[in-house]
Amino acid sequence: MTAGLLAAAAADELRRLGAGPAEGVWRGPGRVNLIGEHTDYNAGLALPFALDRCTAVAVRRRADRRWRCWSRQQPPGAGVDDPVLADLDDLDAAHPAGWARYVLGVAWALERTGVVVPGADLVVDSTVPLGSGLSSSAALTAAVAVALDELTGSDLGAARLVTICHQAEAGFVGAPTGTLDQRAVLLAREGHGLLIDFATGGTETVPLDAVQPLVVVDTGVR
Repeated sequence: MTAGLLAAAAADELRRLGAGPAEGVWRGPGRVNLIGEHTDYNAGLALPFALDRCTAVAVRRRADRRWRCWSRQQPPGAGVDDPVLADLDDLDAAHPAGWARYVLGVAWALERTGVVVPGADLVVDSTVPLGSGLSSSAALTAAVAVALDELTGSDLGAARLVTICHQAEAGFVGAPTGTLDQRAVLLAREGHGLLIDFATGGTETVPLDAVQPLVVVDTGVR
């Protein structure tokens, strides 16, 4: 499924669920590394690149502080029509649980910076395989962060959104991650790798024309 079809499917699903038309659909790509594993928290170098597989979030703001979250990949209850429900004033270490914790973690991290986040209805759809090491969680948090950044008019910029997404995963979800995934998802350019120096925080885009095509394969070896 192309990125455009994925976005359209997420928007259609939001409407079908009775939330009304989406105000927009935002996407975050998966990523893979050419070199550099576990270097992001060891002040090393890494060279990831973004994939053509992505996660889309269709969002419509609400007048209250309530969030209703649906996923076309992970229905939380007896059926796909059952949303995960949460209130922005009632987020804690146990609520919400599951995949929606990544979504609400972004809202939590943004509010810690002073951004007033509204309630929202949100549908997630994705072509990034879950649990495959392709950073499906970073694709999700990045898509939500960019959506909320635009909807609130915050204009924080990609570098600050990297921090927001990392805080969502490490600070709210409790995942022991560095910032490699978030940087790759938010800063990479099409056709380029992203050389990251974690000692200085510097990044540089590196053309990948000379090594095309690049094929990502799941060998089944663990």
